[in-house]
Amino acid sequence: MKEEFQTAYVLPLHFGMTEGEETKQMVNNLTRLIHEAGNHLTTGFTGTPYLLFALSDNGQLDAAYELLLQEECPSWLYEVKAGGTTIWERWDALRPDGTVNIEELSGNKSAEESNGGMVSFNHYANGAVGDWLYKRLAGLEPTSGGYQTFRVAPMIGGGITWAKASTVTPYGLASVDWKRDEHLFHVEVTVPVSTTCSLHMPNGEIHILTSGQHSFQCSLSTNALAKNSYKEQPVVH
Repeated sequence: MKEEFQTAYVLPLHFGMTEGEETKQMVNNLTRLIHEAGNHLTTGFTGTPYLLFALSDNGQLDAAYELLLQEECPSWLYEVKAGGTTIWERWDALRPDGTVNIEELSGNKSAEESNGGMVSFNHYANGAVGDWLYKRLAGLEPTSGGYQTFRVAPMIGGGITWAKASTVTPYGLASVDWKRDEHLFHVEVTVPVSTTCSLHMPNGEIHILTSGQHSFQCSLSTNALAKNSYKEQPVVH
């Protein structure tokens, strides 16, 4: 590319448009751009929903968690630390000193000249990171329409020790609740009637579950972790 930017690598990686050495090079380029930006994302509305997927699903789970847990602007946790209870249209809508940023995005006009600029404190686009929180951090993801089949495959990292998520499907409630310590991973899964779940444990074990409540645990020894094992497995129908 004549000019590199993060989204240009995020989209082809996430949508499976590359293979082999091209994929490896794009992943390397994306992680390099992130580091060059001070470990910050520079994606907009198009790339932000898929940024963490592009990293975690291509062997860069640690980088994905580093971005998720970044606290300096631009980042999701910057908004949380600033007291945000909604997602903002622009990462710096509220400055560190508590003042509202109403300056024009281009920076060519002052706040007065831009007639209020562009600022919204309830603008969901960047909140699409919630999709990654469900599907990768909690690990709850449909593999067919309406969750008739679904997968539970938590990708643990970032020092996070527990997560839980649920969704109401046409068949009933599907949920996952996992926790970990230094040596042990424990997970509880609720599978609705007439559905099937494939549970992928961090050590590579796969369990096919039918309706009911299920509980499993496994060792978290370093050599046992298989963070992306679900990607090579067939979908259960």
